Amino acid sequence: DYNAVSGVGGTYQIGPVAPGQYFVRANPTVVQGYADEYYNDQKDLSTANPVTVTALNDTTGVNFALVLAGVITGTIRDTLAQPLSGIDLDIFDSVSGQRLRRGATSDVNGVYQFDRLPPGTYNVRADPTLAQGYAMQYYNGKATQGTADVITVSSGGTQSGIDFALASGGVITGNV
Repeated sequence: DYNAVSGVGGTYQIGPVAPGQYFVRANPTVVQGYADEYYNDQKDLSTANPVTVTALNDTTGVNFALVLAGVITGTIRDTLAQPLSGIDLDIFDSVSGQRLRRGATSDVNGVYQFDRLPPGTYNVRADPTLAQGYAMQYYNGKATQGTADVITVSSGGTQSGIDFALASGGVITGNV
């Protein structure tokens, strides 16, 4: 892993690095208020564009135009409205269907938050473990990503109230 911090004018330099292909990410802090992104305005490593470095050459023009981050927040409860802690949540780009490499977990009050999101449209899934005993669910009570409600995040905006009421799940077993 290579790291750099941008200067007052926004310039940065990474290296020297060995020739090859690299994925470059701008990773501002939550306090800075910008969305993290990979080179060429990509939201996630799965869609990121590689940057090619060759020996004895500077690779220039690997620039970023960061936008204000958005937030998705809500609560996870059971069907009796009791908060559920420790529930894992996953987030997907609703256009590509790709799962982003970030997650959230509900706290003791059932509250979760995805921050530093670039503007876009997303699907959110509550993904409890087998031991927790609840059925996986997409936002608004949907069973599949294809039917999941889309959540639109604007630059600097917060989408709150993205709440879940998880039902107890069952298990399918058998032999093959």
